[in-house]
Amino acid sequence: MTGRLCMPLVFAVLALFLGASNCNVAMCKTDADCTADNEYCSGNICTLRCPQADGDGTLGSSCELDTQCDSSQCDNDTTDASCTCVVGGTGGTGGSAGVGGTGGTAGTGGTSSPCGPLPGNVIQVTADDDLHDVLTAAPGGSVILLAPGNYAPPIHDWTLPDDGGLWPSQALLVDVTLAGSGEGETTLSMTGDPYGAVGLSTYGSATIRDLTIEAREFWGVSCVNPENVTLCNVTVETYRNDAITWNPWPGRALSSLTVYESTLRNVGSQQSGAGVDLYCYEEGGDIRADIQKSHISGWLSGVSYTLSTEESCTISVSTDCEGFTDNESNVLRAMCDPPTCEAQEECP
Repeated sequence: MTGRLCMPLVFAVLALFLGASNCNVAMCKTDADCTADNEYCSGNICTLRCPQADGDGTLGSSCELDTQCDSSQCDNDTTDASCTCVVGGTGGTGGSAGVGGTGGTAGTGGTSSPCGPLPGNVIQVTADDDLHDVLTAAPGGSVILLAPGNYAPPIHDWTLPDDGGLWPSQALLVDVTLAGSGEGETTLSMTGDPYGAVGLSTYGSATIRDLTIEAREFWGVSCVNPENVTLCNVTVETYRNDAITWNPWPGRALSSLTVYESTLRNVGSQQSGAGVDLYCYEEGGDIRADIQKSHISGWLSGVSYTLSTEESCTISVSTDCEGFTDNESNVLRAMCDPPTCEAQEECP
């Protein structure tokens, strides 16, 4: 390594008094007193910033120690030259911005995500951790950040927050963001079981982003009593059943689903199920789905929803109608006046 040596403040001060020749310590009162572009003034010592990071919140190749951009301040994301937390790496100039960066393509240390910066408190998880324990203990609003790898959590009986009932599932998201390290980098293997347990479930509000879900024979994401659920930069693959199922409970006045820059794919041998299946029950309120810039393929119905004269709820679907391929129907709206129903294709 050449140039200045980045050290914690106590070692920098010690080196100054000992006259260490390899440190080249400069005194300062403000950042303006530090001559190098990648320095800042800390405790009257010009200290080297860490403009590159490893992607795990520690230090990058340009520093030996990372005293300012540590995990407690940057939530284990990468950092730009000002120690600003960035998911996608350092922003440059003259191009599309890296996530959370400014004016440039994603830099060293991360993969650009279309979903924006990670919100809230970030909890890092590896494939060796118990995802059930992490999700159970995580406070509302937390971000569960999964390191690259394959995750296949066992089935548990999860306690639902409102009525205390049990919901068998491999993972249940309640008011949290589940984020991976990128599609194909982080994979959730959701196998379910033949007795009714499902793979990945949400309850109320949740966000899923930057990962791949392999659901095999079962649903990709089962939204239980949903309020606001978002999938962004997610690939969901199933062999038979729906990628996303929407199951509102009576009394939910409004619920909304957002699918953005995601892929919902049936990889089975024949068209079946739906990429998004929206259910509406009596007194189920209004359901709104917004599906944009996504690829939905291989389904009997890319998006399926049914309205009935016997039910008081409403369903509305907004989509750019792009990215639908190899489906029997793309967006199928069924209007039922029991015992008959009339279906209409909305994205021919």
